[in-house]
Amino acid sequence: MSSASVKIKTQTILTTVRYYTQADAYYYTVDNRPLTDLATRDTEISNEVERRTIAVDITGASTATINQAPAGWIVATNGVGDYTITHAIGNTSYIGIAGIVGATPGSATITARTNTTIQVKTFNLAGAATHLRFNLLVTGF
Repeated sequence: MSSASVKIKTQTILTTVRYYTQADAYYYTVDNRPLTDLATRDTEISNEVERRTIAVDITGASTATINQAPAGWIVATNGVGDYTITHAIGNTSYIGIAGIVGATPGSATITARTNTTIQVKTFNLAGAATHLRFNLLVTGF
């Protein structure tokens, strides 16, 4: 057998997919009901995820600011690159993800969370604590 690659022409092997149309003596609307149901469920799931997800935009600095968050959420700077976000979720049944925003490379890590707070620390590429802008995504409550 040769080591040269052999290309298979799939156009000649695969059957063309056919769909029912209104001209068919078949009720395509009945056959499409499960697909319609799945599309509806996809929309319902998407809406529920969006309803249960909060995106928070925080500018890290010696006096940090929340640029976008639900009412009542506040941020405090504990030190360089160390922030506590106070929230009103009331439980720890949530998932939090922090990520750096903007052109300055680095990382953001959630280091602690309680029923009312989330602690985030930000670092530059060398691993030193530094003030960086970050997003906090919270979902699943």
